[in-house]
Amino acid sequence: MRFYCEEQLSGIETIDFYLLTETSNWPIHLSDRSSAQILFNPEVHNIEATIKENSFKNGTKQKGDIYEVELTYSMLTRSEALEQLLDQYANTEGIAVVKYYNNFTKVFGSNVEPLLLSFEINDGTSPESESGINILIQGIQRNRPVYLTK
Repeated sequence: MRFYCEEQLSGIETIDFYLLTETSNWPIHLSDRSSAQILFNPEVHNIEATIKENSFKNGTKQKGDIYEVELTYSMLTRSEALEQLLDQYANTEGIAVVKYYNNFTKVFGSNVEPLLLSFEINDGTSPESESGINILIQGIQRNRPVYLTK
């Protein structure tokens, strides 16, 4: 086996959360190769939100054969429509698709081991303080998050 060093960008570019009802055609055994079979049919919403710069974090930890998934980020945007949309996704089974700056994309969760999204409103403490919505996507899965191959 031969290795060589090639510089790659680090960090998460986007995190997309899909309800299981927005996905289909799951393979019997989810792997890096079979992930291409998954079909995504997201519901379209016309709500814009600004993500806090550099707030995407992957706190997933491996404990033996189990992966404890924890993906977080913060939105600076607050609105009635955004909170109503988040209410529809909160505590409903789904998966996360995480795209990295190095062009890798991974699927966290599956149709068998779904994740849950929750959110917390941060009202701030003064007119000058930061406010927004903190997003948490978490769950447990037996296999490492797989690469999404298309």
